[in-house]
Amino acid sequence: MSTSMTNEADVLPYAEVIGDPIAQSKSPVIHGFWIEKLGLSARYDHCHVRLEDLEDYLARRRADPLWRGCNVTMPHKLAVLPLLDRLEPIAESIGAVNTIVREDDGTLTGTNTDAPGFLEPLRATLDKTHLFRMARVLGTGGAARAIVAALAREHFTIVLAGRNPEKARAMLDELDPEGEHHAISLDHFADANDFAFDDRQGCFDLIVNASPLGMTGQPPLAFDFSHAPPASVVYDIVTSPLETDFLTAAQEAGFATVDGLSMLIGQADVAFERFFGAKLRARTTRNCARGFWPDTLAPPQGEEIAMARPRILGLTGSIGMGKSTVASMFRDEGVPVFDADAEVHALQGPGGDLLGAIESAFPGTTGPDGVDRAALGAAVFGDTEALARLEAIVHPAVATRREAFVAANAGCPFVVFDIPLLYEKGGYRDVDAVAVVSAPADIQRERVLARPGMNEEKFERILKLQVSDAEKRARADHVIDTGTSLEETRAQVHALVTALGGAE
Repeated sequence: MSTSMTNEADVLPYAEVIGDPIAQSKSPVIHGFWIEKLGLSARYDHCHVRLEDLEDYLARRRADPLWRGCNVTMPHKLAVLPLLDRLEPIAESIGAVNTIVREDDGTLTGTNTDAPGFLEPLRATLDKTHLFRMARVLGTGGAARAIVAALAREHFTIVLAGRNPEKARAMLDELDPEGEHHAISLDHFADANDFAFDDRQGCFDLIVNASPLGMTGQPPLAFDFSHAPPASVVYDIVTSPLETDFLTAAQEAGFATVDGLSMLIGQADVAFERFFGAKLRARTTRNCARGFWPDTLAPPQGEEIAMARPRILGLTGSIGMGKSTVASMFRDEGVPVFDADAEVHALQGPGGDLLGAIESAFPGTTGPDGVDRAALGAAVFGDTEALARLEAIVHPAVATRREAFVAANAGCPFVVFDIPLLYEKGGYRDVDAVAVVSAPADIQRERVLARPGMNEEKFERILKLQVSDAEKRARADHVIDTGTSLEETRAQVHALVTALGGAE
């Protein structure tokens, strides 16, 4: 008589990372750590899949209801495209997939989390730097495509190097046909090139290895940093080893560096939520990883991973949805609210800290009463470079005040960030959950058109600059309906405050 026993792991929902080779991947370490800390009944594995076996692998996984999806690494990021049922817009625009999600009906959706993951560790620098952005990128594979697309959206001028310069040129033309970018050979990339930076004071240059060079088992990437701009940031997406010869040489030459773990954490964070439905705190993720790589992501003995800050709820909504009213309701409940607009007004008002910098950048736009909003608006309207200069002045100052606000309310269960363009400006990355204030379109229109100086044309122009209400609702963790009575809206706010742990 034989007895059949089922391994507990065989009945758990699971995701995995696929590639060839795959043993070097650290994704199972990161995802496994998160699964353990969140107490999920799930697992994350690595699976060696050769290119010729890719179609069969996806056919088998498609039929497995326990399989939630997979991360995709070399050499499959382009090869999987024709094997999927649909592509999300970001994957379609990049032309590469690094994450596959199995939908409930067994269909497969491809997306790409490399682009946001790559930018995440650069965000603070990008927010402070606005002109003459240059990036030298090596690689023409799937990860490089995502990186080039991300940098193009950040208005970088890109010099792309590859073994085949014609392939690099074609990739640039495909991803950003309007951009003034350049394609060069691998040999040219590695030489001591003339970066032509002497006439671009204050420029922000980025040097990126998005190729396998330097990975364990691959030749190292040699680079002469003697002619690189002194303020350059050197970025290597290789994760095995984490400290590549390329990064070591950059550090010895005095350059700031970013290693592959930073990108891996950023893109894995997004994929994990898609696989397992768990929303992670990005800052906790980074804190957990810092200092414990590559051997383990477990914290040192006795050290807790909980953040020494309150939980942050981002509050946003399109024009006319009643966000300011809802923010006041949170205050009435005793919840601290950081009002980004109010902080900007204070910084730009009479005696404001930013008046000198704004006047220097935009002469004639300030006076005894602070910023002349009409004059400043005229100076930046329709001029993306001027707007970028203004944002580079304002955003860091607001961020400093925001950090001070969080520190001052460290003992509270949660605080609210009232930010109008939370999704549009990427502020959702800095919060733990998002509440969207929403109302039916006819009510929104009636409210907005009742404002002094507002008309249909201006209203429609504003709407085109904002993420749609439908998309905000779809992405939100909580939706507060303001299309009813004030009493009903207040009841929704009270219920949310209670669910999030109450006020202080």
